[in-house]
Amino acid sequence: QRAGLRDEELAAARALLHEEDRKAVARQKLAEALGAKDRNLARIREAIAEGEAAGLTGSELDEAMQAIKSEERKAAARQRLKEAVDRGDVEELRAAIKNGEAAGLRAKDLLAAQKAIVELGKRAEALANIERAIITEDPNLLRSAINAGERVGLSAKDIDRAR
Repeated sequence: QRAGLRDEELAAARALLHEEDRKAVARQKLAEALGAKDRNLARIREAIAEGEAAGLTGSELDEAMQAIKSEERKAAARQRLKEAVDRGDVEELRAAIKNGEAAGLRAKDLLAAQKAIVELGKRAEALANIERAIITEDPNLLRSAINAGERVGLSAKDIDRAR
């Protein structure tokens, strides 16, 4: 009132100031959620909701919305990798790795699937060696194939065929 403003003008100014403070807090929460090393989807969603409630514009929320989409793609790719590892199918593993790379996963996220491909390759090779040893009936070759099969974790059924 000292500046010669009427009460309703002061109330409007206070309301506007409160609204801008709320927007500033929402922008800060968005920045923190997006700047986190490991982005948390729930935290980003919460920051978006707060930003919308505070009246932030669509362009102010775009980056967070894109981050949600990106993190959802990554989560789906991680799930696909896990399922591929569990099933142990080389082609499915390769497709899941390719999908994970396209989604922007880090190398450490792809490592289990890559290792599974290597292990499956070793098992396939050991199984082929057992097949060859069985055909040749060479005792030394059979012993070597059995040992190799045991080292790579072939099933007892596959190894027993060579005994």
